[in-house]
Amino acid sequence: MKNLGGEIQIDSTMGHGTTVTLLMPTFEDADKFIGEIQITEGSTLLIIDDDKLIHEIWKSKFNRSGLSISQVHHFLKPEEFNTWMDENGHGEYGSRHYFFDYDLKNESFNGLDLIERHGLAFESLLVSGMAGHSKVYGRAKKLGVSCLRKDLLTDTSIVGINQI
Repeated sequence: MKNLGGEIQIDSTMGHGTTVTLLMPTFEDADKFIGEIQITEGSTLLIIDDDKLIHEIWKSKFNRSGLSISQVHHFLKPEEFNTWMDENGHGEYGSRHYFFDYDLKNESFNGLDLIERHGLAFESLLVSGMAGHSKVYGRAKKLGVSCLRKDLLTDTSIVGINQI
């Protein structure tokens, strides 16, 4: 609760009962999450998430989308992604789409750290259960990174757009 900006209050009176109150902040920017994922036809996609199931969901979504996608790269560990970026560079702006998880388990950095390190804010989407956390969302917004709550991934449509 504390990590989400909330708190638990417990009031108990012997012989009269206990009242437990859960206080969670409202998230005023919830409507600012993206409603669809726009992918440039012919682009390269990079998914950085430590959860294999999420990679399978992405594969399924891309297969069903019917989009012309150049390549899809899956990274379970940030080090793999960093190595790939060191070897391949940033590429032409708009030729890639990056999908980052925030919480990269057992790492000293997170998805937003990777986005900032590589200067990928405008080509990245933060897809995370932490995307609704006010501190995470606030930092993403400051960096210019769009967010999608991970629980909405399966219900979010993918739309192809032509290169400009």
